[in-house]
Amino acid sequence: MTDAKLTQQQQGARLPMARTDADIDALTHLTDAEKAVAKKNQKRVPPSDGWFLLGNDPELQAIARIDEIASIVLLEPDTQMIPGGPMNLMCLIVARHFGNEWMFAAMAKVAVNMAKATGQKDFDPVQFGMLDFPDSMIWTDVQRLTIKFTHACLNNTMTDELFEQAREIWGEKRILRYIRWMSYVQFWAMVQNACNLKWVPTVGVGEKQTVLPPDPKERLDFDEKVKDGLLSLWDSMATAAFMA
Repeated sequence: MTDAKLTQQQQGARLPMARTDADIDALTHLTDAEKAVAKKNQKRVPPSDGWFLLGNDPELQAIARIDEIASIVLLEPDTQMIPGGPMNLMCLIVARHFGNEWMFAAMAKVAVNMAKATGQKDFDPVQFGMLDFPDSMIWTDVQRLTIKFTHACLNNTMTDELFEQAREIWGEKRILRYIRWMSYVQFWAMVQNACNLKWVPTVGVGEKQTVLPPDPKERLDFDEKVKDGLLSLWDSMATAAFMA
């Protein structure tokens, strides 16, 4: 499928897709220096419409990617790529909550593709239609907790009982880290909705949008470097004036 065809299929988007160097050169609001950064970013972000859309602001694109990696490394061994895992379910629930069709379709397709690629047997695509039924027998205890906890965070309906259940299973740090992940996913939902990003049900586009992650060891090594770099930056920062 040609870039022209892809562009035509996303013609309803309110910002252009920065898929190629030519696309980036056509972004008249960017300076030459910003375009150079955007072109480097093409090899550093996942090849999907959401990231191509964010190419309209290459600095934000870079920071958002670092933010994603930092969020993932804090929640290892979970990732949004694990079918039916907490991070994957949170993406689906946040997408539904915000009426975001692109993210829901993308994360559902990721789950199906990953289950096929890894031979995961405990994932059933029927789960996509059961998110409104957290007490169904189709869910594990952790999945049930994830669904209820995510809804409680999004709707500000958290109870002491539910929070204690989460504390018992995840612990205090993981609770906070999952909440942070939800906030990151909300950012994407709002960006994609505001820019009118729609899911394109085409094999060529779908494959680009749901590539499998790299070798786990390579990914984790890279993630650790990002985390260590951020912590090193934090350690190098001077004490804030109001704390002196």
